[in-house]
Amino acid sequence: FLSLFSSPVKKILTTFKKEEIADLKEFGKVIQKLEKGEKRIKEILEGAALRAEIEEEAEPEGEIQLCLNQLQELGAKDKLEGISKEIAIAEEKGDGKKVKDLMQEFNQITKGLNKNEKTET
Repeated sequence: FLSLFSSPVKKILTTFKKEEIADLKEFGKVIQKLEKGEKRIKEILEGAALRAEIEEEAEPEGEIQLCLNQLQELGAKDKLEGISKEIAIAEEKGDGKKVKDLMQEFNQITKGLNKNEKTET
């Protein structure tokens, strides 16, 4: 999933994954270490802290899963757009086999999107 995130967010996530955080004091140290890095990381962390204060989510795991699902959906839609362009090129070249293969791939991704949308509702 990390490939779906920007480089500052990847750095935050990988840092938290590596560090063993047993209490809030250690958590604070990790945050300070991250904030000393890029300015953008500090902005992201401050924004997350502010949002956490504003929106007290009863189930943060559910919110994270929702975000990951939405990122996957965006990735799938980007892939569909690329496949559509490839289909148009293959049709122009008269490559029927490639068109057929690309259409099958397009349909599989679309079915996956539809399945995800049904489980979210």
